[in-house]
Amino acid sequence: MEFIVRGQRIPSLLQLFAISFAMLVSASVAAAQSETVKQLNAAVEQMNLRFEGLTAEVDRGSATVATVRSLDEIVAFRERWWAPGGTAETQMGVYPGGSIRDAYELRARAKLLLNDHSGALADFAKVLTTSDPGEGPLASRNFEKLFAHIDSHKTLAERMTDIDAVIKRAPGVGRLFLKRAGFHDDTTGSYWDKTAADLETALRLSPQEADIYEAALDVYFQLQQGDKALAVLNKAVRELPLNFRFHRIRADVLRGPQVNDAYTVEGLERLTKAIDECSCKRSNLYYYYRERASVNFDLKRYDAAIADATKAIDIADAMSGGKPATPFDDPDDWTQTVHPYFYRAESFIAKGLYKEALPDLDILVRVNGWGGDFERRGEIRCKLRDVAGPKEDEAAALKDGIEVKNPCK
Repeated sequence: MEFIVRGQRIPSLLQLFAISFAMLVSASVAAAQSETVKQLNAAVEQMNLRFEGLTAEVDRGSATVATVRSLDEIVAFRERWWAPGGTAETQMGVYPGGSIRDAYELRARAKLLLNDHSGALADFAKVLTTSDPGEGPLASRNFEKLFAHIDSHKTLAERMTDIDAVIKRAPGVGRLFLKRAGFHDDTTGSYWDKTAADLETALRLSPQEADIYEAALDVYFQLQQGDKALAVLNKAVRELPLNFRFHRIRADVLRGPQVNDAYTVEGLERLTKAIDECSCKRSNLYYYYRERASVNFDLKRYDAAIADATKAIDIADAMSGGKPATPFDDPDDWTQTVHPYFYRAESFIAKGLYKEALPDLDILVRVNGWGGDFERRGEIRCKLRDVAGPKEDEAAALKDGIEVKNPCK
């Protein structure tokens, strides 16, 4: 029963008692839950200490049947915690503090020590197929122990048997197909077909793995299958747009080979299309402009070569923060190799613009320091009636043990 005093509802004694009792029960439940959490956390800590001890035991190579049984308990313990949706314990803030993948891997290693290869491969497959909120995406280390075991076999047939067994249990892991691609018998006629098929599957399953693209490119380049190599590169630059290596290789492939000591119009058209359609990072356009400059130069389109070389140089300057150019023989450094300076200098020279070519020749001499660079600069200095310059070049080259001819003599 409630009372109304001056327009306000006043709870009765019975209602006050009920409210007080509910608060008391809630406090008791919270206290009990807190004690439960403490006990569960203590149990988790003991389980993780036990796991550390088992890890040391396996690392020493002294696993026993009891070791595997203990790991069975830890695996079951962690599987329950990492189950989809969690458990009542996780909802209370209790977590196992360890990775289920680590537990599978340790049990696999223990089984190997007991010659249980089938059981070990099954656990390794679980490592690669289990979603573990405590660890995140698969990393290279998740494959290390499995691949070390497979590689320990003396024969190719044994390695193939093991990798086939894991693929059967984990058919959605691209790196397994990459590994198997290296195990096909190269004495059979279908060697390249099987290798390429595995690499194509690996790329489909794991399109973010750069080393799979590199392996596929190596195969197609050896087979001289340029179209398939280009298809791999097109996929690589879509999936990994920040990886400059694939843009560099793709630009080389699009440029194509020289015919009669000159690049072709077809190469020019392919590079132009790549530049027009490229949605890549600006720094990666460097390669396409650089290669198109070389094609334009070979086609005697000197103004276009100068324009492309200048764009490449401007991009490199902006992206490298003014870092000096790198030599011709540094193909893995995108930041402004001296190639565009060479094509721009030679294009200026072909147009009779010797004064404009000289700063680029200075960079070639400073960065490469080859005898031919000194001689070429000396030749242009002579054309500009700078008689003293070639003498200085001759003396500077001799200091580095390089003999050059003075073109003014």
